[in-house]
Amino acid sequence: MKINREQLQRKLEDTTSQTPVVVHYGAEPSRLRKKGNPYFGNVIKHVVAVGTLLKEFTPTEEKTYAKYRAWGTPISGTPLIRQRGMLYLEMQIQGEEVVYTDKAGATIPLEEIKPYLEPDTAKPVKTYRLDHIEAIQLGKETYEIE
Repeated sequence: MKINREQLQRKLEDTTSQTPVVVHYGAEPSRLRKKGNPYFGNVIKHVVAVGTLLKEFTPTEEKTYAKYRAWGTPISGTPLIRQRGMLYLEMQIQGEEVVYTDKAGATIPLEEIKPYLEPDTAKPVKTYRLDHIEAIQLGKETYEIE
């Protein structure tokens, strides 16, 4: 089913309990080095992330989680975070597949682009900017974002 970004936001605001999710996301990588990088400005990071919205953490997990939630304002009772006028979807990650392409759509092998990427630390939760979500599966419903 196709929905627009406002409908996506409303669906996420209405998500008030732990929910399985698959997110398809595409954007310029935020951790791409500029200096001497032939890919800078011409690469898209495509992510398929599998996880859970509104996961309840144990006290030990909560301490780990708190290190990653140092920015933005959570919207109470929802999986959304507001930061500088933008909305982000926050999810507990169970798996993530990443592919890099140039803007024409040709795949860039990871070994070619890896020297230009900042190190990525494994995080128990990740956020995805709503305006870069291309499709989402919430529970059993799948939505393509227009």
